[in-house]
Amino acid sequence: MVVDIFNVDDKTYEIHFEKIGFEYKIQVKSQNKPANGYYYTVQLDQIYDLEEVAGKDAIKELIKIAKNDVIEHTYEKLIKALQQSK
Repeated sequence: MVVDIFNVDDKTYEIHFEKIGFEYKIQVKSQNKPANGYYYTVQLDQIYDLEEVAGKDAIKELIKIAKNDVIEHTYEKLIKALQQSK
């Protein structure tokens, strides 16, 4: 299910949300392909723990992180740093 659509550098991105058993997965895609090498998961028990302890919605937090990683080009920076360290 697509939960958000946004644009960065003239490209359109979609944040996809999927429930697999007791796990929730978030991944950003562009043109129906992964936008980067990241995906974000959280277990059902962790969702309840974060809500109880910190009053935060784990899924909304992961969506924010996923979106920010695209906006900030986090994955591309990681790949560049790894290539430079060789």
